[in-house]
Amino acid sequence: MNKKGITPVIAVVLLLMMTIAAAGAAYLWMVSITGEIQGEAEGLLESSLGQAGANLRIDLTQCVNSTQDYVEVIVRNIGTKNIDSGSWLLIVYNEDGTTNGTATNSSVPKIPINELKTIKFYKKSGDTWDMYPGEDYSIRITGPNGVKAEDTCTCINS
Repeated sequence: MNKKGITPVIAVVLLLMMTIAAAGAAYLWMVSITGEIQGEAEGLLESSLGQAGANLRIDLTQCVNSTQDYVEVIVRNIGTKNIDSGSWLLIVYNEDGTTNGTATNSSVPKIPINELKTIKFYKKSGDTWDMYPGEDYSIRITGPNGVKAEDTCTCINS
């Protein structure tokens, strides 16, 4: 009985099985990597489109020096989607571009498309920023959905 003819057949079958297993593993790895990349790309696209839909314009800014300095900003949503309610950040810059101070307002309601909202930012106890009547300041506000706008104002006495 000649058993030498079976060994090469077993070797070929084993090589084919290992090749198929390696190809299957590579396929599964590529499918998982492709899924992760596609998921990240979709998330970035949705985020970009969400920010593109929300847009802001400052219609009026008033910087007031009184017993408590504050900045009043009237904003208009000129985008294609509502600006969510949430926290807003104000940064006040001096004429030379240095930061004068910051303030927040976390009680601003949703701003529907093409509507105006008045947002007041008050200087809090312990804040170090000061505004003086007759001086010009640049302001930047940042709100939910990544909306931003900039304007200038001359401080007035109240």
